Amino acid sequence: MTDSFVMGHLKRADRNLLVLYVIIFIACSLITALVYRISGLYTPYYVALSITLAIVVICTAAYTSRVSNLERRPTFKTLSKFGNFDDIKGQIDAEATSNRSASRAKLLFTQNWILQPYWSGLHVIHRPTLVWAYTKDLATRHYVNFIPTGTTHTYSVLMHYVDFTTVRSLEINTANQDEANDLLGYIFQYAPWIVAGYAPGIADSWKTNEAEMIALVTRRYNAFILKGAEGLSDT
Repeated sequence: MTDSFVMGHLKRADRNLLVLYVIIFIACSLITALVYRISGLYTPYYVALSITLAIVVICTAAYTSRVSNLERRPTFKTLSKFGNFDDIKGQIDAEATSNRSASRAKLLFTQNWILQPYWSGLHVIHRPTLVWAYTKDLATRHYVNFIPTGTTHTYSVLMHYVDFTTVRSLEINTANQDEANDLLGYIFQYAPWIVAGYAPGIADSWKTNEAEMIALVTRRYNAFILKGAEGLSDT
């Protein structure tokens, strides 16, 4: 039986965590062996061995607790904020496999959700909570013997959204400026009520009166939904 979209990513995160714990165990074992090889004494060896065993016990307990209890996973806690976990998971599963979903950069856009897998879970943004998105250009200057040799640019798109009472940000790295601009354009098409693009005045408003900017975007979202509802009633 094929795993659902959400459960598939939860199991992928579990595997990644297991790999991390195995790497930690191998590293601790090598350090323990190296301590004995260098010192030739049993006391430092036993100390290192005790630390290694303690780390193994802690990692094993943490991993067992995670895989045996769905509620301990970060993604479960995130989705449960929006309602019953099974209901929200079912909605995301259905939308993620729908032909209306679209992939852009490292994001999956569905009818109501923006999804980004990461190594230990799944970033989830509810579409109505988007507030502001813009592209970033990080310039890095390079020097050789204190002589400038050039500048490289790293482009990304930064999204600000409201996670109930907390404002959060998600930054998506892109391959180049064109991909960053295309992603921002798609986000604005996907959520046309948000503030799109960067300007000093917008940044100042965000810093000095974040709540007012969120309230403005909320009013624009409500107007967008109302206009859609009126359009449906006229057809």
